[in-house]
Amino acid sequence: MSIDTETLFDSLSEWPEALSNYQALSGVESRFLATTPATRLFFNPARVRSTAAKVDAESVRRRPCFLCRANRPAQQKFLAWRGYEVLVNPFPIFAHHLTIASAAHAPQSLADRVADFFALALALPDYVVFYNGGQCGASAPDHAHFQAAKELGKSEVIREILADDGAPIASHEGGTIIASEASGRLAYHIVCQDEEAATGLFATLMRLRAIDQEMVNAAALSRPDGTVDIIVIPRRHFRPAQFDAEGDERIMISPAAVEVLGFFVLPRREDFDKVMTNDALDIISQVCFASDNELTHNAK
Repeated sequence: MSIDTETLFDSLSEWPEALSNYQALSGVESRFLATTPATRLFFNPARVRSTAAKVDAESVRRRPCFLCRANRPAQQKFLAWRGYEVLVNPFPIFAHHLTIASAAHAPQSLADRVADFFALALALPDYVVFYNGGQCGASAPDHAHFQAAKELGKSEVIREILADDGAPIASHEGGTIIASEASGRLAYHIVCQDEEAATGLFATLMRLRAIDQEMVNAAALSRPDGTVDIIVIPRRHFRPAQFDAEGDERIMISPAAVEVLGFFVLPRREDFDKVMTNDALDIISQVCFASDNELTHNAK
């Protein structure tokens, strides 16, 4: 059964701060870079809070969890779904941007929530559901959550990965895993028919390639026939060297799923103006693997 998200967006009329952030999206500047597939840049100052978030253990311990219901604004309405609370993200990247937070406080983890990831893609058929590992984009690594956005369906990176019909590296009753390098970054495409297949194939992938689930970005989207495509992008680094550079060399970008899927969110004007194609390619090469062989060699 689909989740009726329109009621959540309607409730923004009672939450002036979040409503203002959504209205501001109409004025967000964007431009394309001629990478293959194309990269789209967004200048969005409101996202500085997420981009610059401190996610080390001590910083996380010292702040209240902003995804726990007791600490959320009273105006932030939610819909209950399968042990989660579906929320409008108050600091949006896209005009339809959701956070799906575990109703219970628990660490960010995908390995034991793949069935929910699969089911959520079916429950949000117009969205791409995505996941940020605890060390590659999650600004709340202490609280299990997914996000979802309709606009991610326009990602050329996703299109290239789904179109890559290479030989499967593993199969399971009800699905397969394909290693794709078509988008210029290594991605594993899990095609699955049910929750059991999704869970089994994800576990197989993590074991075969010795992937640390803290270092994974993922996306899930459904087809009309009920098949779900899960994309898993293993990460080599949390942030590129440019994040901590000084002077003109600095670019404030902290790549999460949205960035590795081709949408660079830049909260500083100077970065939006200066980032060029070679910068985008360099950033992706630093935080993602280029090939299946490179990942397996790195794991040895």
